[in-house]
Amino acid sequence: MNFAHPHLSPTQIQTMDWLAVLNAEQQAYVASTIEVTAAAPGDIVCRSGQQPTHWIGVVQGLVKMSENAANGRTVTFAGFPPGGWFGEGTLLEEGRYRYEIQSLQDSVLAQLPALVFHRLLRESIGFNQFLMRQFNQRLGQFIAYKAAEHTLPLEQQLARALVTLFDPGIYRSAPRKLKITQQELGYLVGTTRQQINQALQVLEQAHAARAGYGGVELLDFEKLRALCNVS
Repeated sequence: MNFAHPHLSPTQIQTMDWLAVLNAEQQAYVASTIEVTAAAPGDIVCRSGQQPTHWIGVVQGLVKMSENAANGRTVTFAGFPPGGWFGEGTLLEEGRYRYEIQSLQDSVLAQLPALVFHRLLRESIGFNQFLMRQFNQRLGQFIAYKAAEHTLPLEQQLARALVTLFDPGIYRSAPRKLKITQQELGYLVGTTRQQINQALQVLEQAHAARAGYGGVELLDFEKLRALCNVS
């Protein structure tokens, strides 16, 4: 990763929904300590076994969380679009990453130092409540991914991946259109671009989501979520 610029722009700050739960003094403190970095496609943002030093958020681009299984297969757990933050569990247990975070696009990342993260935990009830909601929603995501692995049709696996990226419960400022290629979706789901294209056609027929120029457009979130259910 490379240093990008020392401050977040107003547009980038809008992706940080959790700032709203802090008081003015805490917001100013966060703004003065946060670091901004850039990651190119393929860059490893966090490595398995690494000691975390920051709580990290995506303000532009897309990253994925995965691990390398004993059989050599890469297992993807989740994708994080702008507004997604990760690493809080590892910081809380003062452990080491058990997964890798890799950038799939040109991305801009915000990094909150661990000391600031722990200070907010001590001082802000609202911040603790935000983390609790995120833990609960993230757990639901991971359970859905595990349930989908090797068992559901590809269009349902894709629907589950897109739900995690478009979910307004997790990303309040989630866009209606996500800048992501079919190849990048293939990385998230663990399949080929050609198969993703076929699955997207099924989602479009269901009026849930469709491929558009430069990305995927959300048509109806509830219909997309309904497609995730096992029939």
